[in-house]
Amino acid sequence: MNTRESNHFAFSKSTSEDARMALQNLLSTFSNTAKDAILAAIINNPNAGICITDKDGFIVAINEAFSTLSGYSKAELTGSYFTKFLPAATQKEQQLLYHKNGYKVPVFILDELLEKQAHNSYNITILTETKINGESINTHIANEKFRDIIGNAMHAFFIQSSTGAILENNDATLELFGYSAIELPQVNINELFDINSQEWQDIINTRANTGKAKGEVKAIKKNGEVFSCEIFTVAFTDKGNQQCIGNVVMDLSLIKKQAIELQQINHEMEIILDNTEEVFFVINTQLEILTFNKAAKIKTARFLNINLNKGLSFLALVPSKKQKLFANAFANLQMGKTIHTKHTFLYASEMACIYDIVFTPISDEYGNNNKFIVNARDITAEEIANREIKKSRHMIKLNERRYRALVENGADAVVILTEDAKPLYVSPSAYKILGYKEEDADHLDMFSLTHSEDIPYVIDVWQKVLENPGIPIRGYTSRILHKNGTWRWMEDTITNLLHDPSVNGIVDNFRDVTDKIEADEKLIKSFKEISDYKFALDESCIVDISDQHGTILQVNDNFVKISKYSAAEVVGKNHNIVNSGYHDKAFFENLWQTVNAGKVWRGEIRNKAKDGSLYWVDATIVPFLNEDGKPYQYLAITNDISHRKEAENALEISNERFELASKATSDAIWDWDLVSHTKHWGQGFTTLFGHTIEDHAYPYSWKEHIHPDDREEVVQSIYDAINGNGNIWNKEYRYLKYDGTYAFVHDKGLIVRNSQQKGIRMIGAINDISERKLAEQQLKELNLALSLKADELSTSNADLQAFAYIASHDLQEPLRMVTSFLDLLERKYGNKIDETSKQYIHFAVDGAERMKVLIKDLLAYSRVGTRALEIEKVNVSEVVEEIKQTLFNDFDDNKATLITENLPTYIMAGKTAFTQLLQNLVGNALKYQPPGNTPIIIITAEQQPNHWLFCVKDNGIGLDPKFYDKIFVVFQRLHNRDDYSGTGIGLAICKKIVERYNGKIWVTSTPGKGSSFYFSLPIK
Repeated sequence: MNTRESNHFAFSKSTSEDARMALQNLLSTFSNTAKDAILAAIINNPNAGICITDKDGFIVAINEAFSTLSGYSKAELTGSYFTKFLPAATQKEQQLLYHKNGYKVPVFILDELLEKQAHNSYNITILTETKINGESINTHIANEKFRDIIGNAMHAFFIQSSTGAILENNDATLELFGYSAIELPQVNINELFDINSQEWQDIINTRANTGKAKGEVKAIKKNGEVFSCEIFTVAFTDKGNQQCIGNVVMDLSLIKKQAIELQQINHEMEIILDNTEEVFFVINTQLEILTFNKAAKIKTARFLNINLNKGLSFLALVPSKKQKLFANAFANLQMGKTIHTKHTFLYASEMACIYDIVFTPISDEYGNNNKFIVNARDITAEEIANREIKKSRHMIKLNERRYRALVENGADAVVILTEDAKPLYVSPSAYKILGYKEEDADHLDMFSLTHSEDIPYVIDVWQKVLENPGIPIRGYTSRILHKNGTWRWMEDTITNLLHDPSVNGIVDNFRDVTDKIEADEKLIKSFKEISDYKFALDESCIVDISDQHGTILQVNDNFVKISKYSAAEVVGKNHNIVNSGYHDKAFFENLWQTVNAGKVWRGEIRNKAKDGSLYWVDATIVPFLNEDGKPYQYLAITNDISHRKEAENALEISNERFELASKATSDAIWDWDLVSHTKHWGQGFTTLFGHTIEDHAYPYSWKEHIHPDDREEVVQSIYDAINGNGNIWNKEYRYLKYDGTYAFVHDKGLIVRNSQQKGIRMIGAINDISERKLAEQQLKELNLALSLKADELSTSNADLQAFAYIASHDLQEPLRMVTSFLDLLERKYGNKIDETSKQYIHFAVDGAERMKVLIKDLLAYSRVGTRALEIEKVNVSEVVEEIKQTLFNDFDDNKATLITENLPTYIMAGKTAFTQLLQNLVGNALKYQPPGNTPIIIITAEQQPNHWLFCVKDNGIGLDPKFYDKIFVVFQRLHNRDDYSGTGIGLAICKKIVERYNGKIWVTSTPGKGSSFYFSLPIK
């Protein structure tokens, strides 16, 4: 049953008449929107001549097919009486159509489809020639007509059997429900709608009783999505006596969403209108006031002593002399015209005000202007200010208008162009619109002035103009370069008159439509801006909404953030939840009296957050009023001003301190008002410099007493600071004292800025540093002397290091000889000498060995300072492993544990020096342990901004804090040699290595618990 042809509705010959009957019955139940959609499909049907007449028989519209059949153009037929071309006939009757050329065309009148529709009664006649390939005219036309009408309809249309099977459908049905043309015939109507709902049952019952029904129900798509729709359904019997049902379905989802959005926009617009100074009224055709904004009520009460209420005649607000004028204006409004005018009113207070008034008609869905918006803006101040200017310019403007009337051909500009778009003639108005002069004309071709983005479009239009001589190409727009460098939108009508010898060019009529296009864009954006305002408000402010009792209904994220309560914790509570107790009862009574009276309250409130912290807000509370003018909700918009309050409090304290400090100090404290250019001095100014305060109340007096060599630099620096972004200024300079001498001073000031970061105040103090300057000079001389002495010591130290190296090296040879001969003596005469002699030999050998170790350590110490400083990439982990191998026996004998934590992978130092440093510290940690203790040594590192901080920690014997410095001195020992071996040079070497790398080494210790040796090495 379901056959398809392109995108058209498909009917068989046996069912087309039944479909037509179903459609005609459905049309009687349609809303105007649905009818308009089907009428549009009828008018655009190319297969038959269509003629629409009003209730009096006059033609209001035809399609191209009717024009072709009759020989008349649309313009010739529109407004003519229908029977002039076609005598009265009954439906489906063959008739003769009178052709324009005098002959008669046999036609078949298919149908008068619609009659006496609501609001706009009109008839539609569809006709065609009587023969089409010998086929039955009635059947052929019906099939073709309804195939096009229903197939191209924007709403879903389908026919079902009495059992719910889908018999016929259009493409819109497939698109709406999401089925393919193959799937839908297999679907029962019960699968497309929520048949268990009461709404569906009501429609079925109504259709059963009356044969047709309509209503809103829930429909179900193939994917399971449920949506709202309006269904129009009618039952009919086809030629085969089969009971069928025709249905039209309209998707209401978007309409409902738009209705909700429109309701929200209207609510927000009411808030905006009630917070503007402009006056707004909405009135009906009887000039009765339907609604108004807050400004309208306030101003009518103030100036007219009238209590404004709905239903009051608008003319009651108009002086009697102007009532007739306003009544005429409203008559024009009913014709759809917008009126913009100015009027002067003398109020009861004898105050004359001038208003700029705009009257705008509001059309309903049928085009009837039954409401009007009156917007009045007080322009009294502007008019008074412009009145004198207008008088002086009146004659000039009058002469200009006369001149323009003579030289210009109207508001539109005209240029005549060659085939390659070069100008042949440019009207004066074109120069005016584009800002060019006559001498520029030769260089102003169309393409060089057109915006690059519009060039392809202009080329296409130009080609169309060239291909269609004599035919105006209308309404295309593009951007043209103005003389001032801006781009202006132009709307053009171009006609190719190259074939006309009197013109021999292409005529371009254009006008500047920039303002119109920008206005259109603003209108499009206006709805978005309203939602953006709310978004911006939520983003930038603390917002909450309360009911008429003060119960919190809604809060935004900023409220939650500053109060530290969750939204769930505050919704349903009143504002006592954030009451800090700072304000007294009278404060809140005044607040509530104001908003309950329908007025906006503004003020500053100190609140308390959930954690007990206090914060200040600058609050604006706006009441939302119901129809009775009573508040039903309150919108609180607040901003956090805690920092400002802190600053104000700090400034107050600062001022108090200034007064006290100026009395308590000998410094010259000053306070410079940058707005009034006055300077206040503390008593210290007279004490330091001997000048009277009264003679230095203005900044120029201070400038004149600065030393001439310092003055320009000092003055420039203070103004640079004031005009810059910083808050601190300080300078040292010489200042002239009353006795004629100059004092060296240090002057420091704090710049106080306003919210725009402009300096408004400067507070500072001048300190006499003459003695310090003298001391600095003496210190420079002393440093110079010390530098010379240091050079001498450096030379001496170098010589001493060289001596120590040579001496320690040369001393080892005699020691080796002493040790060797004592060893030979013991071996040769060991059996001949007594035990006492052997003990003496042992003491001598032991002393020589200790002397050898001491010389070796002294040599190592001297080498630390004489070697070239090595800087290389040292692998820390490798160094630690080498130390563990070197000290393996000590670790093994003591069962010691070495732990490393957070060590860097690499450091920049000398590997030999770093190994010696770390090994000395680890060796000491192993050595200085109490008897029987198991050593635990921990090496850690921490990265600081400019250096690595290492720590070698042990659990040894520790040391008294009074020895912290002594242990790093050469040959300083804290223990007996028999208890702990060593020469006392190891830590001195460590100190020397660290200091060579610009680091530091120190120790912290607790006796009996262990020590921690810290040293730092630069990162680079």
